[in-house]
Amino acid sequence: MLERWNRLLSLADGTLSVYVIALVEVTGETYRERLTDLSWFMTELNEPIAR
Repeated sequence: MLERWNRLLSLADGTLSVYVIALVEVTGETYRERLTDLSWFMTELNEPIAR
């Protein structure tokens, strides 16, 4: 998906390194897991309230 956006927007010289693509995919997967985890959400919600 990132490669598709890169082609559409023509970022920089139109190419992203393999490392950057892998890093974004791993980061995206982490956020996808967190967004589907109710426990993580409640922890993030309650922390500022507890402070």
